[in-house]
Amino acid sequence: MTGMDDGRVILVTAFGPYGPYRKNPTEEIVRRLLEGGECGGPLPGVEGVVLPVSREKAPAVLMERLRRGGLRAVLLLGLAPDRPVLTLERFATNLLDYPIPDEEGAQVREEPVLPGGPVAYESTLPLRAIQEALLAEGIPCGLSATAGSYLCNQMLYLALHEAAVSGSGVPTGFLHIPRAAESVAEQMAEGKPGAASLPLATLERGLRRALEVLVGPGV
Repeated sequence: MTGMDDGRVILVTAFGPYGPYRKNPTEEIVRRLLEGGECGGPLPGVEGVVLPVSREKAPAVLMERLRRGGLRAVLLLGLAPDRPVLTLERFATNLLDYPIPDEEGAQVREEPVLPGGPVAYESTLPLRAIQEALLAEGIPCGLSATAGSYLCNQMLYLALHEAAVSGSGVPTGFLHIPRAAESVAEQMAEGKPGAASLPLATLERGLRRALEVLVGPGV
């Protein structure tokens, strides 16, 4: 990737497995970015972090990395198992409300991400430009109003809050991805129902294209 000659990196985060999802494709495609995959070799100027699926632990991991600085942009990833396409999130809301327990068994009802914080933060990534670039490559990509009310929303809210209060100005946003076709096929082979999905290679290609947009002159 060009445009990465100032020593800063793009931080890309993923989550591990959670609830009924034994494999989280975000973890796999971030690994492919760092080690090389079907769509190319390791990407220079990209740093990956896998966050624990924990309301208590994930914020500490994310904040520690954000506060070390040296970031050109932040792109957080999460699994949206019921969506058929890659989805860019417009807003993070100050709300946690979810029935699927995190890895420590926590279930939350109508609690703030940050007590006393703003109602919402808007993504600071060039969402429309990323969407158009992915669609031009034949990769289905949509825009969504919010990142939900699970840990994905929590991470986006905290990252945007940190950028706002620190004055870092680091462009920050969230990309939800569907399930990997390979994992869905494994479950169907076990007699379980199918689900919306895209091949891992398509997910990887979409993420690489999104990162190419982020190294443009506007970021």
